Amino acid sequence: MRRNVRRMALLAGAFGLVSATTATAGRAQDPDDPAVQYAATLHGNAAQGKHEYDRYCVGCHGGQGDGQGENAQWIDPKPRDFTAAVFKCRSTPSGTLPTDLDLIASIRRGLVNSNMPQWRPVVPQTDADLLAYIKGFSPRWKTEKAGTPIDIPAESPATIESIQHGYRILVRCGEHLEETAGWYLAFREGAWEEDIVGETGTD
Repeated sequence: MRRNVRRMALLAGAFGLVSATTATAGRAQDPDDPAVQYAATLHGNAAQGKHEYDRYCVGCHGGQGDGQGENAQWIDPKPRDFTAAVFKCRSTPSGTLPTDLDLIASIRRGLVNSNMPQWRPVVPQTDADLLAYIKGFSPRWKTEKAGTPIDIPAESPATIESIQHGYRILVRCGEHLEETAGWYLAFREGAWEEDIVGETGTD
């Protein structure tokens, strides 16, 4: 009975981890937001963007855009270094520059589980101006184009067969978690000493 309860708990934990990761990824980017799409069509003014950057961004990302703002020492994960032009949240392949939609979506929606807040109240023109200024921190924007967004196929329809297949995968994941968590569970239940000492003959 205890083993079944333990397995169910591990399965629930695995399912919760996958669900939370998926939800987080979905909240971090929202390029279908009409405000994001509109801002990406606007011509940004880098000079005006500097004023907005100094108001909203410099405290964390720093005056040089290197992620070394005065608040950075207390922030984890660290603010993005714009001079490297490497961005985690993007729709393009690894090693390529993100699209304007990617960056504006990050500005407006913020990044979950980080100190990057939402900036929804700012008008779309401000997004465009900030984008123009931020691009000035790295020469990559002058010599490279944004990568082509990865085409993600539509989600497969839910059928009895697909649900059963998903359940079998989840069970296998739970069994793996149960195996790797065995030492911890044994330690917590006080059984580790008897098992280990009995096998090794040492204390």
